[in-house]
Amino acid sequence: MENKKKLRLKNGIGLLFAIFLAIGSVVYIMYRSAGERAYNEKWGDYDDCGT
Repeated sequence: MENKKKLRLKNGIGLLFAIFLAIGSVVYIMYRSAGERAYNEKWGDYDDCGT
């Protein structure tokens, strides 16, 4: 009976870790794309002037 509880705890910790990694990955991708968009907007005016 106690082994089943330990197994459930290990599975639960693994599941929480996987969810945390997935959320962290999505947040990182959104952060990078927002930074890239801001960078492109900043330098877009200079690209238009032809130099």
